Amino acid sequence: MRIIRVLMTSMMVLAVTVSAAFCEDLKIAVVNMDLLIKSHQRTKADTVILEKYIEDYQAERDEMAEALRALGTELEELGKEVADTALSDKAREEKRTLARAKLEEYQDLKLTLREVTTKRQKELTSQELLMRTRVVSEIKKIIKEIADKKNISFVLDSEGMGRGAYSTVLYSPENVDITDDIIAAMPAEDTE
Repeated sequence: MRIIRVLMTSMMVLAVTVSAAFCEDLKIAVVNMDLLIKSHQRTKADTVILEKYIEDYQAERDEMAEALRALGTELEELGKEVADTALSDKAREEKRTLARAKLEEYQDLKLTLREVTTKRQKELTSQELLMRTRVVSEIKKIIKEIADKKNISFVLDSEGMGRGAYSTVLYSPENVDITDDIIAAMPAEDTE
């Protein structure tokens, strides 16, 4: 039993020594990924595209909403005419049939509006994710190039939120922040 303790202690000392030696060669840096994404040229262009998409959707939605209002007004008028006792039974029945058709048209348009909204939201979310992924990929390439030049082993996001809704980097001195270096290495214009 004593031999096992001695062996375990020796292994722990060896592990700590190797870890300490390894850590001496480690160089860690941080970046503000939010700032890098906002500073990237492609983000600005992508934002314009997304804003145009939203603007087009809002125009489409407004058009459909206006059509719904008009149908609603027609339905109200038909409801009054159906209730009008001055009309003959045959005329009221015709109005009732027309009101049912308008109600069906109203419900169909309402459903279409809901479907279009859902579809557009999914498209927008998908497009945003695609654009963000592309920008992050380009930024990661630049980070790797600079990290390789400066012999940096790890680059952490100083602003990224961890599991507990706080930054995963709780403290870092300013001299390990390479965000400005990354921004300076970004292309000034979209290269594609």
